[in-house]
Amino acid sequence: MNRSKVAHRKGALMIAAAALMMLAWAGAGREAQAQPSSPLPSPQAVEADPLSAIVSWSERTLAISNTLVQKIVDFPFDVDSLVHPSTSAQSLAALRRWAGEARAEIATQRAALAALPAPPRLPDSGELDYDELDRVTRAGLAQLITDVSVIVDDIERLGIATAKAEAGAAVKLGVALLRSSQVLIRNAAASNRARKVTITADHPQASLLECYATSLDAMAVVFDAILPIQDGRRPDAAAFADSMDGFAAIATRNATRGREDVVKLRFELQMESLRGGREAAMAGAVLRAVDTYEAGFAIEDRSTAAIRALAARVRADGRIDEAAVLATMETLGNLDMERMADQTARVALMRAQPM
Repeated sequence: MNRSKVAHRKGALMIAAAALMMLAWAGAGREAQAQPSSPLPSPQAVEADPLSAIVSWSERTLAISNTLVQKIVDFPFDVDSLVHPSTSAQSLAALRRWAGEARAEIATQRAALAALPAPPRLPDSGELDYDELDRVTRAGLAQLITDVSVIVDDIERLGIATAKAEAGAAVKLGVALLRSSQVLIRNAAASNRARKVTITADHPQASLLECYATSLDAMAVVFDAILPIQDGRRPDAAAFADSMDGFAAIATRNATRGREDVVKLRFELQMESLRGGREAAMAGAVLRAVDTYEAGFAIEDRSTAAIRALAARVRADGRIDEAAVLATMETLGNLDMERMADQTARVALMRAQPM
């Protein structure tokens, strides 16, 4: 086989493998635990093991995102503790400490973003737009830093007002806390879609990332239903149920397409593995990771079922029950934790295999 054909085979395998390792960003939940990222590889390490290099780069971007989200998740007290005279002073001090620590973390992560190098380039993968991946990743992280900065400022300002017993401040603080989660969830949804830029449309990771983003879209819209309830308004139950059904339909289509892409990709990898040579071993390694996608799409099936069940409940009741909505949010948040574990296991499988 001539050298150009070998390079094409290797490039196609590199692209398929790299897509598996394009890590998703979590939403605003306990799943967004900040994890230590791998050291950024040297140029020599990139050349020796390009796939591990792209994982290290992706992990570094994920660490910036998760650290910022976790700082908001770790808001140290509830609104009532600022209102009650016996705990107000202590809670106010904790609020100010939290705000100061959050701003220090924002500065640290802003510096980490500035120091982030361009993504490593895989050999024989010239069709991938690495510049666009770099651009959308930096734009997403920059927007997250801006969003978190605004959230911290708003929560501190309203928290101080609540401790001073200013009229309406406690309700506004409660709404601000809900809005902060919604903003972070929408940022994660947009970022996950943006990360598809280096993934071919027929790779199952593209459909899986779209499933992630659609579930996050649904979670964000749930906040649009919860927030009016806080000041006594009744949101449109029928419109809300329709929107939830719409998200469920989109997720179902993406999961179906993703499963179809798994079948096609498995066939291509099986054929490649029969040809022999180093590329055959690489194809086998990618194939073992591709076989784990069914577990990922099964998580999406459960997410879709939860969204669809909420729509049915709201439609049957003719109103939006806050307790039912919050229970669904908890379910979706738990599934997001499972998503992160699923992708981590898939990447670990790839990294453990000789490429």
